[in-house]
Amino acid sequence: MDTAFVIGNGESRPIFPIQDLKGKGIIYGCNGIYRDNPELCDHIVAVNQPMYEELKAWHEQTHPSLDGPILGTEAINDFSKNKVKKNFYFINNLKPIINSHYKNKNHINLIVSKSGNSLLRRGKGSWATDVNIRFPREEWEERKVKIHGPEDISRWNYICDGDKDYDTPKNLKLYRYWRGGDIKKGNAIRTIDFSLNRGSGMSAVLMAAESGIKNVVILAFDILGSRQWERDTPSRSQNNMYKNTINYPSRISMKAYLKYEWMYQLRQIIRKHPNTNFHFINRKEYIWGNTFLRWYFDQPNIGTGTYADLRRYVDGQRDDIKWMKL
Repeated sequence: MDTAFVIGNGESRPIFPIQDLKGKGIIYGCNGIYRDNPELCDHIVAVNQPMYEELKAWHEQTHPSLDGPILGTEAINDFSKNKVKKNFYFINNLKPIINSHYKNKNHINLIVSKSGNSLLRRGKGSWATDVNIRFPREEWEERKVKIHGPEDISRWNYICDGDKDYDTPKNLKLYRYWRGGDIKKGNAIRTIDFSLNRGSGMSAVLMAAESGIKNVVILAFDILGSRQWERDTPSRSQNNMYKNTINYPSRISMKAYLKYEWMYQLRQIIRKHPNTNFHFINRKEYIWGNTFLRWYFDQPNIGTGTYADLRRYVDGQRDDIKWMKL
């Protein structure tokens, strides 16, 4: 596969059936995406510690490690006539996982042991909750979603070779540093260095880029506030598929500096990986409604498209896409 899809949790996401990305590339997700898409992603990134603990608890429950007993040589020989390969492992209580991964697929034989009786069954249909499944370790490891917490993300600081502290792209007034605060509310003016901040979304984009893959498709990173398609000016309303749920903030408005942080880090990732093709996908309202985006997307290896272009990409019609240069 030559493509990584990095899925954000912006509220533009439901416009595209993200399940259609399965099998079309390596899929990276963020934070709560597992809640309603438990079998979609190959990698999920959660930088916020409480969110990572939630993700980790889910992962341990549904994707246990292969530390059970290996099938012995005698058992393997017993099943040799059925072409059962070596290195099969024993796992309990995986009904949801087995049903999801092997539904209507006949490419693998599973050894099922129930009440002491062994038999072979095809990997489709429903399984009783107490059956024990044995299948190749490499098959299981390949299918396990990999989760990444605060200690697993890149240590790169978003600063490219030759950058100076206050370098600013053309037509922008701020870039790496943000200064602000609500004086009317008595808040002190503060300075934020975006090279020091870490978020799940941009960490996932960076992880995909650092994997060395040729194409990185970024979708549902809305950057602006929610329901931009109803606004004539940039929205700042909190924009997240999982807002007002556990481990997500319940604030009404987005933090003022966040869009600048995301755009800074994204541009730096694009600059850091000049041989990678980046494709930014969203609704046209989030593309043209973000008046700053064009000044951040000034590199030759970034193209912008709509969800209709993503459909063409997934359907194998890449040559028909006219990526926008903002």
